[in-house]
Amino acid sequence: MIIFKKILFLLFIGGVLLLSLTGTLFAQQQNLNTVLEKAQKYGIKKPTLTELQQRAQVQGLNDEQLIELIQPAIDMAGQGLSPNFALEKAMEGLSKNIPASSIIPLLQRIDQTAAEAAQIVNAWLKKPGVKKMVVNSWDGMSEEEFRNELIRVTAKALNKNISEETVNEIFEEMEDERVLVKTSPSDIVAAMGVLSNMSQGVDQSQSAKFVVQALKGGFTANELKDLPFKMSMAQQRGELPAASVIESVSEQLNGGVPAKKILQNLFAGELPGSIPKGLKNRSDRGSQGNSGN
Repeated sequence: MIIFKKILFLLFIGGVLLLSLTGTLFAQQQNLNTVLEKAQKYGIKKPTLTELQQRAQVQGLNDEQLIELIQPAIDMAGQGLSPNFALEKAMEGLSKNIPASSIIPLLQRIDQTAAEAAQIVNAWLKKPGVKKMVVNSWDGMSEEEFRNELIRVTAKALNKNISEETVNEIFEEMEDERVLVKTSPSDIVAAMGVLSNMSQGVDQSQSAKFVVQALKGGFTANELKDLPFKMSMAQQRGELPAASVIESVSEQLNGGVPAKKILQNLFAGELPGSIPKGLKNRSDRGSQGNSGN
């Protein structure tokens, strides 16, 4: 009789635990479905969410972790920002087998910097000269596309620890009429993208001034996008610090050298004025020694 009661008790406890577990799983599923529905209401497309779910399942993520991956994109969409950057980073992280514990803080950081970038960009777009540039743009980019892309690259710069002060500085410089009269929205977006790609090893304020100088010098969007790669090549080939390469390009810009020619010079390693004095002295001594042989 006692054994029978113990069996009944164990069955009862097991049933309670099973119901509790089932209830928890159901609640989580309901919660996930609610988040997915909310995401679609904010314009995030179902195929994108389905792909994100599939990648999460392959990595063994639970519903709670998946929700944390999706939530930053929803938050961004709710603020009128494009959620694509957060979604792309989530997909990228999962495809590289990066743990959810590392992806989630990054997405939350993207959400935060996107909000900061939006404040800066929205204020800048209200400037009279900027409005005129957007209205008269010739590259086909709509005002909404321009805003979203500019917020995206500005947030990227902030994510790379470029200070808000430097970001504001470059926007102030780009407000110059001499810049706006010869640029398009695509050029502006590319310029901000260049800033985040060339921040290492160079003073941030110097980078900001250099990017604006390139705009003033006639660099178009495609040429600006090509600039960091060509500068990196020139830096490696000449074994030069990044600051020396920037100085050389600045000198060429001041001398009226066209953007296309500057890119060719970088590719060829022809950098007038870029050789540091120490290296130049060594080169001179080597030449003198060779001449005496």
